[in-house]
Amino acid sequence: MRKLWIATVIIAVVVGLSPGASASDLPMVTGKEWNGATEKERRSFLIGMGTVIALEYQLQAKRRNAGEETLIPTFVQGLKETNFGEMMAFIDDYYRRNPDRIKRPVVDVLFSELAVPRSQVAGKRQRLGGKP
Repeated sequence: MRKLWIATVIIAVVVGLSPGASASDLPMVTGKEWNGATEKERRSFLIGMGTVIALEYQLQAKRRNAGEETLIPTFVQGLKETNFGEMMAFIDDYYRRNPDRIKRPVVDVLFSELAVPRSQVAGKRQRLGGKP
């Protein structure tokens, strides 16, 4: 299992930075793999994912300035005040509450169920002049 997580992070970094690579080239980590992983493996997965998102956020600065939309700003905005322990607990709880969704990719749970709602709340606060 440990080798799968390490390979996933390495592949994500290599493929994410390789021109012409597609998402279908990556193994998808679902609730099945998540539930079978140790805490250290889960944390490593999130750290690897966070590293790729942070790198991509910096690389996309020119595109954002040109008005191009990507998922990365939503990830950054929605998760910026969430630590890895909170993310792990959220994902654990999601799969515990939704055993029928065990094949749903972890990255989809993190994006759709955590980052999007939190980025929308932060965006509303920002528009109202409050703390983003």
